[in-house]
Amino acid sequence: MPVLRIKLPDNKGEIAHVLAGDRITIGRRPDNTIQIIDRTVSGHHAELVAANGHYRLHDLGSTNLTCVDGQPVTDFHLHDACKVSFGTVECDFTPETPVHTMEKSEMVPTRAELEFLRRENLDLQAKIGAMQKQIDILSSARLMTKDTQNLGVMPDVHRRVQQERDELRTQSGNLQLDLEHLRADLASLAKERDALRLAWETLKRERDSAFAKLGTDVPVAEIVPPPAPTVASPAPAPAPAPPALPRVPENFATTHNTPDHRAMATVLSTAPGILKEIQAALETLGSDGTNDDAAGVLSAQSQALAQAVAPLPGHPAQRLSAACVALVKDSRTRAGRIEPTVVTTLKQACDTIGALLDPRAFKRMTGPAMPRTLIVDDDRDVVDTLDRSLKLVDFQSSGCTTAEQALDLLKRERFDLVLLDIAMPGLSGFDVCAKIRETPANKKTPVIFMTGDDSVENRAQSSVTGGDDFVAKPLNIFELGVKASAWVCRRQLGLKN
Repeated sequence: MPVLRIKLPDNKGEIAHVLAGDRITIGRRPDNTIQIIDRTVSGHHAELVAANGHYRLHDLGSTNLTCVDGQPVTDFHLHDACKVSFGTVECDFTPETPVHTMEKSEMVPTRAELEFLRRENLDLQAKIGAMQKQIDILSSARLMTKDTQNLGVMPDVHRRVQQERDELRTQSGNLQLDLEHLRADLASLAKERDALRLAWETLKRERDSAFAKLGTDVPVAEIVPPPAPTVASPAPAPAPAPPALPRVPENFATTHNTPDHRAMATVLSTAPGILKEIQAALETLGSDGTNDDAAGVLSAQSQALAQAVAPLPGHPAQRLSAACVALVKDSRTRAGRIEPTVVTTLKQACDTIGALLDPRAFKRMTGPAMPRTLIVDDDRDVVDTLDRSLKLVDFQSSGCTTAEQALDLLKRERFDLVLLDIAMPGLSGFDVCAKIRETPANKKTPVIFMTGDDSVENRAQSSVTGGDDFVAKPLNIFELGVKASAWVCRRQLGLKN
């Protein structure tokens, strides 16, 4: 079986994982199959997918890239032994399990095994509750005295009880993790519930508006009781048909100074499905971005998403969708293919749009103020070019050509985004970023590094010093616009990693 040996940071040894299962996720967060705790590893960094007797390594849009033998990859078939790195964490992959590794390797459990262990932990929760009271009594009691035999408690019994207590505490901690996973599932269900509730409220308002319109425009005729019929009177004539209800205009809600709930419900019911199609197309694109079918689907669905959110102009989801359409169109026109960096940027934008389509966040993000951006670069032409480009996506920007000017401005004013060059005279961009994290006003402001040295070392250093993203020079103005819009939205939503 294939083996992935992970070299722990700071020369703390290595861990060997024997790979088994159809899909193995790798990342910093605990819900991954293989967890790597390191700042250069993204929350969900990469995955290993079984394919025809071997594993396919697939990058999940990580910030610090996934590399095979020193080359960045987004999708790679692992047939032979090679060096794999996730951020700065290096690993050795071998297609067959060496004999000396079998005894100390760690089998990666499948999802079915994890589900079985989760159910077993839930069964133990009842036992933990019953024994918790006994544990508290034993923890507070003085079991060891000068004459333990007079109390009827022997030292070995006391040690055994303490060991059982420690084991139960460990099991309790594992159950707490399971509860966190259940809370995440409940949050997902709550999103669906809120979307349905919003649609129901929209229909109810439309119904009430229709009745209100009918009550003011169609007077109710006075009803006169008919005379009492005689024996010889003919059968009464059938009652006339009731008048048809007047048609409520489509903009009725907006003409009465109330929120356009119909438009919100339409966006929340159609846009998520289109977004899933875009994400599937991005996954289908190869590492070279030359899959014409997937690129065509990406272009068509991007335009469909922009049209779906068009009823709410000015909303961050609408502006970010329009920026994505411009980026896809520019990439296919100028380069004839979708670059790997563009694919990564579009994945980040899709994640942000998905968070914006949460019904609770959707209402909160309507009508935000114009974002403020600080551009720091020792080249005045670059500052002026970026300033003009950001105005096209409704950004207000300020520029500095020295690190000292930038730090002085950052101490006095608050910004929504910082575009920072790495190679500058005096203080480098890394040093400036570290000092930004010490300023109260911009401690959590997203920082995007700009540099012509697009190396793994620079990407790792940008993450260590507190940077959020990384773009290579020469700059793609359309890609930078998408990144800037996405990071400002993530900052306002509190989604920063």
